[in-house]
Formats: sequence, C-alpha cells, structure tokens
Amino acid sequence: MSFMFNPHPYNDPSAVNRPALDDGTVASIVTGAKETAGHLGRLLIEKAARGTVLVALDGYIGAQFTQTVNLISQHLKQAAIEVKAVDISRLFKPGSQLDKELADNLKEDREKDPVLLFGKLFKGGYEDLFDAGKLKAFRGEMESLKKDNAPRVVVVYGCGCSARALRQLYDLICWFDLSPKETILRARRGSFANLGDSTSKPIKALLRRCYYVDFEIAGHLRWDLIKADAIDFYLDSTVPDDLKLLPRAAFDSILAALAKYPLRCKPVYLEGVWGGHYIKKLRHLPDSMHNCAWVFDFIPLEVSLVVEAGNKLLEFPFFTFAQKQGQALMGAACVRKFKGYFPLRFNYDDSYHSSGNMSIQVHSGHAYNVDNFGEHGRQDESYYVVATGHGARTYIGFNEAADPDEFIREVKKSETEFTPVDYRKYVNHIDS
Repeated sequence: MSFMFNPHPYNDPSAVNRPALDDGTVASIVTGAKETAGHLGRLLIEKAARGTVLVALDGYIGAQFTQTVNLISQHLKQAAIEVKAVDISRLFKPGSQLDKELADNLKEDREKDPVLLFGKLFKGGYEDLFDAGKLKAFRGEMESLKKDNAPRVVVVYGCGCSARALRQLYDLICWFDLSPKETILRARRGSFANLGDSTSKPIKALLRRCYYVDFEIAGHLRWDLIKADAIDFYLDSTVPDDLKLLPRAAFDSILAALAKYPLRCKPVYLEGVWGGHYIKKLRHLPDSMHNCAWVFDFIPLEVSLVVEAGNKLLEFPFFTFAQKQGQALMGAACVRKFKGYFPLRFNYDDSYHSSGNMSIQVHSGHAYNVDNFGEHGRQDESYYVVATGHGARTYIGFNEAADPDEFIREVKKSETEFTPVDYRKYVNHIDS
C-alpha cells in the first residue's frame, strides 16, 4: 500500500537529468498551453481540409483536458472549421453502480480493516467501467460523423477515451501524463473525482479507490498504448499552464537516451507521526514542513524523472519510463519475471530528533499479498542505518517470551478504542 496519501508540495530542484539529445528532438518540443493548442490546432485544420478528423485527448487520472479543448476550439473556429467536443465521461456507468460492481475490490470489513485502507487490485480495463449500450451508441455516432466526411474536427477527451474498444476511431491520439505526486495533490485540491462519480468521495475513500482501481487501469492503458506505438503526441501536463508537447519521435528519443544515462529521480518528501528533522536540514527543506518522515528517492510507482531538453525541463513518471524502456533498463529476464514492473525501491526514513527509533513495520507474506490484495508478491526490506542518536533502536521480530496472540488482541483493541500498546513488551529490538 502506498504511503503517498499526503506528499509535501515542495519540488526539489536538484534532481535534473541531462542526457545527450539531438537538436532536432529538442526543437520539436512545444512548450506552453496556448502554444500546444496552437500546434495541434494547425495540424487539425490541415487534416480537416480532407474530411472529418477525430482526435483523442486521453491521460492519467487527474489530467486536465478542458483548457486544451477550449484553446484548440478557438483555433479551429477562427479558421471556420466546425468543432465538436465530446466528454468520454458520459460513457461510464453511474458511480453508484460501479461502487456495487467494485465492492469485492474495496471490501468494507471494519473488523479486519477498521480504517478501510486495504483492497484488491482491479484486473479489468475501462471497457468494464463503460456502459455497454452507451459505448455502442457512441461508436455508431462517431462512425457516422466520419462517413459524412464534412470538414470538421471531433475532439473526444477524458480518461479512457483511447481504450481498445474505441482506439480505431481516431486519427490522432494525445496522452496527457502527470507525475504521481501531482496526481495526489490534485486529488487533495478537489480537482477530480473517481471514474464514474459526478462528485468526489471523501479523500481517503477517493485515494483508496484510485489505488486499487483508477490508477491501475490508467497505468495499464498507458502501457498498452506505448506497446502499440499508438501515442502520436505525449504531453507532460504536470503544470497545466506550462504543457510540454512531444511528438512521438521526440518521446521515443528522449526516453531511449535516458536509458543510457546515470539517472536520478525527483524525490518526494512526506511528513509523518514519527518524522524527524535530519533530512530537513541536510536537504534544505522548507520551514512549512513540520518534519520529514520519508524521502521517496526511488519508489518506482511514485516518483518522476526531470529531463533537461535545451532550456526546457520535462517531467516523466518513472513508471512511464519503465513501461517504455523496461528491457533496456533492467533486461529481458527481469521484465519477464516481474511483468514489467521495476522490482526495487529505495527511500530514507528519518526519525532523527524525534524518538530516534526506526518505525515498527509489518509486511505480509507472498501468498497472502497475491490472494488478498492482487499484488505481485511480498515486500522484503533491508535497513541501512546512516546516522543515529538518542540511543536509537531498530525493532525486529518478537521477544522470546512474547505472546503473539495477546499482542494482536492489544493492537486490535488499540485500533478501535485508541488505547496505548506496550509494544516493547512484545517486539524485539537491537541498538541501531
């Protein structure tokens, strides 16, 4: 389960990658929301002269499409080209229906999971969330528009609009990507709701659904598009007013160059109940941070890569990079074994100037994770202690005399009654 429910918005400027890029690649990148829409608009005007053009604006959960749709529309109408904009969200089943259909993935068992944190990864796709009748009618509507061949542009936008059931309709596909951290920050700002919902769930419920369903299907669609070489334009949309548009050749070239470069990811910093102040001082983090519990220097699904291209800075989710360059990054055998996921993660825990002790963590086993959560397996950990103070301890295993059943009873009671647990009675420690 992800810890990134509440990342600090601070952007660390130190992690910039500078792979060698050719001049043509750099020159082909378009920067700015208006400039991006203008570039696409001119291309669509040219194509529309030969008949109806369908373009898909798809993207990761939290992507914002409306500004680009409106700016493209302005360009086209100024050139007397008819524009039709279609929001794909009209195809989703109602939120109440999806809640029922996804209940097995998001069970509400207050005894096993009092805070409703856990779930099971959804293995379906957008087609499973679409209403079958609406999907069929939409396909028929789009096919009719293409047949009459009038000089018009149909802009279909929204998450899932380039799913396999619809992909063959389009003349152009654009993918709006954004960093995992920005996705969470947008959720907390109320910028989007779960797929199919007209209004947002409470933030914890929204993020739980995102983790097990929405993020999962969006990531798999992006992967499918990358494997099919179906993305005509890739957009770094982490900063909505500063879009970066990459033609397919530039996207391919930049990530290929990055695979040969000693890369560093952009860290994500998180506060926590046991967080310390050592890394705050070391990395000059802002005073607005109460503490720093975690530094996600390299958590593959939750960090991004910043690339300097000329005078532009581009940001790619690390997992987008792994999906595109997996074999060059980790080798064919590793790609097969871990099904394309990068299998290592690295982060700093900081409890210095707090208790000084390592946090107590419990990790379930391989079979349990696969059966109950739909994950690929268990998480194994090694701790490397970098700095200590305050008689710091690292907790590991049970004490010889501990009664595990009694411990579990105490922990369950604490979850519901908020009573303290004398964990030192049960949990073994070594001096850090």
